Amino acid sequence: NQHLENQQQLQLQQQSKSKSSAPYIQPVSCTKYQNDPTIYNSNKDMSPNETKRLTITTPPFYISLHNQWFDKKRWVHIYKTGDYYEKGLTQLFHDILVKY
Repeated sequence: NQHLENQQQLQLQQQSKSKSSAPYIQPVSCTKYQNDPTIYNSNKDMSPNETKRLTITTPPFYISLHNQWFDKKRWVHIYKTGDYYEKGLTQLFHDILVKY
């Protein structure tokens, strides 16, 4: 009996090691949320081209913003100057995009 119990414990340990311990994360569908009428969209009457700005970084990338009346501070800083204030995040984009 003890030998059988040891074998069963060993099998359980091996099974738990083979299974991923990370939880499964459901993919997000942006289109689903963008088209959901129950979610407030401050940019609903604007085209995507009106709320995006090419940054002044090297390489440049597009950043999407809330419209001016909804988030004036970010609009004035990012949209007017092209300078994205989160330098750490900008550096990550730079590290990824510089290869292309």
